[in-house]
Order: sequence, then structure tokens, then C-alpha cells
Amino acid sequence: MRNGGSRRVSSFITQGYRTRRMAVDYAIPLVTDVKCAKLLIEALQFVGGEPKLQTSVDCISAGRVARLPGLVDIHVHMRDPGQTHKEDWSSGTSAALAGGFTVVCAMPNTEPPVVDRASLVGALEVAKAGARCDYALYCGATGTNFERVAELAPLVMGMKMYLNDTFSTLQMDDMSVWLEHMRNWPTDSPIVVHAEDKTMSAAIFAASLIPRSLHVTHVSKKSEILTIKAAKAKGIAVTCDVCPHHLFLSTEDVLKLGSKKSQVRPVLGSMDDQNALWDNMDVIDCFSTDHAPHLMEEKINNGVPGFPGLETILPLLLTAVHSGKLSLEDLLYKLHARPMEIFGLPEQPETYVEVDLDEEWTIGDRPFFTKCNWSPFSGRKVRGSVQRVVLRGRVAFVDGVVLAEKGTGVNMKDSVSPLRPRKRGVSLTVVDKFIARDVKLGKHEPLSVKLSAPGLPKEDHQHSSIDLDWKREDGVRSPQPGQGMIVSPSVSRSATPLSFTSMHHGQHKPIGFDPSLHHPLHTFCPAHEFVGQSLLSVDKLTKEQLNTIFYYANFYLSAFKHQRSIEPVLKGKLMASVFYEVSTRTNCSFSAAMQRLGGSVVSMDTVSSSVKKGESFEDSMIMMSTYADVIVLRHPQPGAAKKAASICAKPVLNAGDGTGEHPTQALLDVFTIREEIGTVNGLVITMGKLMASVFYEVSTRTNCSFSAAMQRLGGSVVSMDTVSSSVKKGESFEDSMIMMSTYADVIVLRHPQPGAAKKAASICAKPVLNAGDGTGEHPTQALLDVFTIREEIGTVNGLVITMVGDLKHGRTVHSLAKLLTLYNVQLRYVSPAGLSMPQSVIDFVKSCQVSQSVYGSLEEALPGTDVLYVTRIQKERFESELEYKKCCGKFVVTPQLMTKAKQKMIVMHPLPRLDEILTDFDTDPRAAYFRQAENGVYIRMAVLSLTLGKTSSHVGQL
Repeated sequence: MRNGGSRRVSSFITQGYRTRRMAVDYAIPLVTDVKCAKLLIEALQFVGGEPKLQTSVDCISAGRVARLPGLVDIHVHMRDPGQTHKEDWSSGTSAALAGGFTVVCAMPNTEPPVVDRASLVGALEVAKAGARCDYALYCGATGTNFERVAELAPLVMGMKMYLNDTFSTLQMDDMSVWLEHMRNWPTDSPIVVHAEDKTMSAAIFAASLIPRSLHVTHVSKKSEILTIKAAKAKGIAVTCDVCPHHLFLSTEDVLKLGSKKSQVRPVLGSMDDQNALWDNMDVIDCFSTDHAPHLMEEKINNGVPGFPGLETILPLLLTAVHSGKLSLEDLLYKLHARPMEIFGLPEQPETYVEVDLDEEWTIGDRPFFTKCNWSPFSGRKVRGSVQRVVLRGRVAFVDGVVLAEKGTGVNMKDSVSPLRPRKRGVSLTVVDKFIARDVKLGKHEPLSVKLSAPGLPKEDHQHSSIDLDWKREDGVRSPQPGQGMIVSPSVSRSATPLSFTSMHHGQHKPIGFDPSLHHPLHTFCPAHEFVGQSLLSVDKLTKEQLNTIFYYANFYLSAFKHQRSIEPVLKGKLMASVFYEVSTRTNCSFSAAMQRLGGSVVSMDTVSSSVKKGESFEDSMIMMSTYADVIVLRHPQPGAAKKAASICAKPVLNAGDGTGEHPTQALLDVFTIREEIGTVNGLVITMGKLMASVFYEVSTRTNCSFSAAMQRLGGSVVSMDTVSSSVKKGESFEDSMIMMSTYADVIVLRHPQPGAAKKAASICAKPVLNAGDGTGEHPTQALLDVFTIREEIGTVNGLVITMVGDLKHGRTVHSLAKLLTLYNVQLRYVSPAGLSMPQSVIDFVKSCQVSQSVYGSLEEALPGTDVLYVTRIQKERFESELEYKKCCGKFVVTPQLMTKAKQKMIVMHPLPRLDEILTDFDTDPRAAYFRQAENGVYIRMAVLSLTLGKTSSHVGQL
């Protein structure tokens, strides 16, 4: 009631509104329009049951990045050995990676041809030395080797029989020889035939007489595909593949290409032939490229038959998907699952291809990796582009650059290869779940695509849901073996899916809703629009959202006025207060709001953080997002909050960005933070304990991670620095430390003087943890560094660890070198002149009999390195700017430099960084420095809990 006694309509909640609000917040489908309800009922009757819905997926995206399994090309010509001017294993497999292929299977028509054990051994040696992706070889059938070639079966992909004219000396015309090969070749190893028209029919008939399976490659004509269709209908074991030039080119393109340039075997078919292939897509088992590179001058002058195709087939097929001629499940089935099954190939663990489904480009505008450097499809516009290829956990190709080194490919038929075996005849699930997200905000309509493999029993296709495990690097988690494809938004940070329901004993239960609680807040559904979302600007708020915010604000205001207790819903949660400008009201009100709700606060400003050392805004924000659950940001630059939200993995609340916006109010912020974070309780181990954070030097990571660790454990923190303490009045170090030890249970000390921590421990009555003492040591950093190495690589023993940068002043490398003497490692040192590792550290390492060596350049030390530990040149340790600049820029980590490093290694940095690691390298999976810094919280939680004798009772149950 107000003044005149009437009630505001906007504050009155009707039963209908409450019902609609609950339906939205609890993700329960609700139809309020009668006409729509009738249509829905009719639709349910039409589909014959309950529709499959998944309402827990939502995303904002302007594009789609698909993560596909590694593709397999069962038909390529590498021209190596013998014709390496056309192609070799290095260039050919580079082209394969650029096209999204992680396995290529090479034909035997090389010089010499692979027809016996000696030629096979030679070809395998060449492939092993040059291949950048995984591979397998075929052996060739001749008119005389049918009695002995079968002994090669365990070592090859299969046997190739050339029954028609082609670019080869292996053609066989005698049908009696065909039969000898078909009888002698093991039935569990495929026979692949180049056979056209009537010859193909004769080959299928001959195989049926044995009987044995047969694979017909590069089918090109209507008569051929119809014959294969009829053979399959009769139960004959025949499979086939089709090439892109027969799907996308025809005799009508000969005039454009030229009579010689258009030469290929089999020749291009008519439009009637091409249409027949598309009309019988269910008959086709595989797609192959028949990658047959020839130099342009050879094509123009001699008309040699063959087209390159490794780099163009995927975008051509994706374009067909966009136009509706092909389904995405068919594409994956024919380029991954079916080839793996027919040829009995093992799985490639941790292997996938990331493709931008929507990127439009023109073939020929980008440089080719194939040596022949041309394509019959040049000038054609396509949609879909390979962005990244990861092979067995290592980035092999990214953004147009091949990172895989020569010789890193694995022979798929080698029994000692690091691959998982797969039984022949077991059907594969290629597309477990295809999650499509609408580009518009608010749409979340997942589409389940089931695999419809021609000729395979339905019981072999098992579909399992894919969890959305978001990662900052690539937006999605790596698909496990058996999982097919995930389509994700093309964003560079992790987004929190708006998941509103969880399964509980088979029924939907709202997340965060406890029926046993009779708190007034639980009378209505929480407004899911706020969950996991950053608050950057008021122009995105709707009237409905304002009403919801004010409702909760009124509740809190009433609770404070009437001195009612408030449920500590944020107990165990942490807010980062990041203020690049001074503030009293906004800063304190946010901190008060968070702590009123049972949460904790860790603070960062420009006075006492590594911003004074030159740390970038981006690095600071990323690091703070690893420590806290939500970030409150004040910055003088308009748009800073929006920029932070785009790079942080946690929600960002805009507390004012210069002359831009300041959308929050204290009570509104209370509700927003509560809705951002939820109600999950944290660990309560050091409750009632107090940590003194005493920092005589500026710091972001060490200071904030110690504070975050203490508060995560339920303890509290009191801080002291040189700016706001009596140190400015001349108080001695000893007096300050003694006083702080009377206030706290443990002291964390950072001091510029070596030995300061040891001195403090001698006079304090409480434990002292060294957070860095000048150029001395930094023991907790060393602990988290070793912990990171173990987590990233799996072991510390046997590794080569290279330390780069300011090794003289870098206390982190001093402690790390000493700690690593507990392991069997090799240490390498690379530093500018005058900044080498102190002799005392070298002597200590030597006394422990650990191998160590000094290198003059990073390029020299990088090969063979398992861990590259980079440190900044510490400007604050130099007497003059000139001396500092002499040492800068000597060793810089760039994506180009890291192409010389191992694919299975990591790059670490204690941070802050300046220019010693380019930000372009941040998206590389080997960049571990942000994960390294996040580990600091967990290490320091362990140290604090052990130091205070407050370990969790749950630890022993892990």
C-alpha cells in the first residue's frame, strides 16, 4: 500500500505470472495459447510419442566450430619413392593435415612399385622418415607375384589390383591371374580393385566365386553404382568409394579445364553419371580423394591422368552439406567410421579435427601444401574450413600452419604403434550426438542425429550423450573414442551453459532448489537469465528482469531492516574485487554484499599488484578468473568490462568503466552475485584461523592465490604492505613481523631482501611461509611448478627441463632447480649475458649429481626439451634502464619458434610476463602457464592446511 492506498500493478504477482515464471525458471515446457496447444497435441500424435528435448543447452554464438574425428583417406598416391618432384611423404601428409586427414593410405604404383618384401621395406622406410600424419601402405598385385605376395598381408592396408588402364605398370588383363590372387590373399585383408564398367562386373563376379569381399575404388559411372547396388542386394560382399572429382566435375567441365588438364582415371563422367552417384549415396561406403599429384607442366604438355584432392575434399563436401545434398552424419560415416571398419584400422586416441562450418572462401586463394600446387577446383567458392588438427594429443595443424614434424606419423599396421586395436566387423558409432546451437540468444534446441549406416544392424549403433565440458582454449572438450562430433560456438573463452535441471532418480529436479528449505527466496523460481552471465551494461536488461531483481532486493532490504538472519548461500565462494581506480562506496558495498551472504573476497589494485611490473590487463584478468568465482571490475577505460568478459572464464560484473557505464547498485549486485554462483558449499578446514599476508613487494598471483587458498579453506586474511602500513613511518622489519605474528596463526611473507623469510621465522612465534625473498628462493612456486609438470605430463623423472630468461634474479628458477634434484632430470640453462644461473645453485645441483648444461640460444636448446620454463627479465633488479634494455628481447617464445619444439611438451612461466611469450601462443595446448598459476591455489591450500594442522577428513577418502 502506498500513499493513496492503491497497490502498484508492477509489484503485484498474479498466479498466472507465477506459473509462467516457474515454467521458465525450471525449464518446464508450458503452452498458454490454445491454438498452439492444439498444434502441439497434433504434432505429438504425429510423431507417436514424447519428443526428445534437451533444454539445458544455451549459447550466444556468431559461428559454429565442429570437432570431428580424424578423417581417413583410403586412396592416395604419395609418389615417394621414385617421383618426389611431384610429391613426397612430407608434402603429401602436410596436405593431408591441411585437409583434415589424420590417416592416409598410399597406393603401390611408385618407382619401384611395392610388389614384394624388399620394395615394401624400402617404401616403409621412406614413409617413416617423412610422414607427418599416420599412414598405411598397399601392396600391388602383378601377373607373377600371386604365390608370394600374401606374406605381406599383415604389414599392409590391403592389396591393390589394377584391372584397367591407369598411371601404372601394374595393369593385369588375365582373369585367371585375378582368381589366383583372390584365392591366395587372406580373406581378412581387403582387396581393392581399379575396375571400370564391364571389368568391374567381372571382378565382382570373380570374387563371389571364391567367395571373398572386394572393394571397388573410385566408382564414377551410373552403370557401375547400379551394378554395385544390385550386388549388395544379392548379398555379395562388395564395398566401394567415390572421389570428389566425380561428384563435383563432369564432362561439361572439360572445356573449362582443357582436354589435357582434365585427364583423370577413371575419366570424368557425364552429368547423368554424376547425378546417379548423388542419388545412390546410401550405396557408397567411403569417400576417397585418389590424390594423384602431377606438376602443371606435366598435365599441360603430356596430359598425365590424375588430380590432387587432399586439401579440397572436405570443404567441397561441407558445401554439399550446407546445400542439402549430403548429411553431416553421412560425411563422417564415409570419411571415418566406414573406412576404419572395412580396413580394420586401430583407433587414434586423442585425435580430432576442428572445422569452421560457416567460413566461406575460394579454392586457390590459399597456398597449397601439395608440391603440384594446383587444383581442378580452383576458383570454386566453398563453405567450411579446417582450423586445427590434433593427432594423438599433439597439435599437428593450426590456422594454416603444419606443426607436425617429419617422421612423427605412425604406421597404422605396425603392431607396436601407440594405437588402440579395433576388431573388424564391429560397427562404429560416428555421431553419438550432434548438438546444434541457434545463433540467436535464448535458443537452445539440441538436435539428436542418429547414425543410419547402410547395411549395418541397428543394434550396433549405440548413442550416448556428450557432456559439454567447456575449455577456454577451444570452446569444447576433446571427444573420446567412440564419440563423433561436437558443434560449438566459435568463442575464445569458456561459457557456462545455462543448465537449469539435473536428473535425480529419473526425474527432473531444479538445480539449486531444495524442497526441504522454506526460505522465502525459494517460493519463486530463480531467474535463470542471470545464471553464469556477466553484467556489463544496463541496455541488455528487460523490464521483466528488473522486476525480478527488485523483488529480491526488496527481500534483502527487509531482512536487514528487521535484523533477520540471512542464509549464507555463498559460503565457500570467492569474489575477486579488481579495482584499477580508487573507490570507497562501490568497492566496500560489493565486499560487504559478498560477505553478508557468507562468501569471501580477494582484492587486487594497481598499487600492490604486478600491474606495476608491466603485467597486461588481459593476463591479470585471466589469472583472477582462475582464483575466484566472480569478478567485480572497476577500470578507467570504457569497454574494459566487456573486454574482460570476453577473455575470462568466470562472470564479470561491471563496477564502472571510465566514462562508459556503471550498471550495478549494491542491492542489485547482492542478488546478481548470488544467482551467478549458486549455493554449493565449499571446504571448511581453517575456519577460525587467520593468515597474515605481509608483502613488502608488489604481487598478483602469489598474494591473491594465498588469500584465495586461505579463504577457500574457510579461514580469514589480514593484509599488510609498505604503502598503507607503519613501514612508511619507519617501523622496523622485526617489529612489524613480531606484531603480525601476534595477530595471525600463520604469516605469508614476500620481501625484496634474500634471507628475510629465514630472519622472520627466527623472531616470530608463528609459522612463516616464504612467498619470495628477493633473488633468493620462492619455495611454494617451486612446489606448484613441479605439481604442474606432474599434472601436465604425468611424471617428472626422465624429462629435459630448459630454464630461459633472467636466471640470476629469478628466485623461482633457483627454488625449482633445487627441488628438481629430487628427480632424475636434465637441466638446461639459457640466459642473456650476465644473467646466468648463480654459481651457488649450479654447485647445489651438481652435488646432487643432476645433469645440467648451458646453451647460448633457445633454438639450440629447444629440440628435445620436455618443459620450457620461461622467466621475465626483472626490471626492478637493474640499476639503470639502459642495462635492463640490453637484456630484453633476447629470447622470445613465438608460434613460429615453437614449431621446432616437441609436440608433446609444455611451456611454463611464473608470471607476470611482458614480451617473452607472445600472446599468439596462448591458444597452443602446450601453453601451460595459466593452468600453472591456477595450480598455485591448490598447492597453497595444501601448505596452509598442513601448516595449521587442519587437513580435511575427506582427503583420505579420495
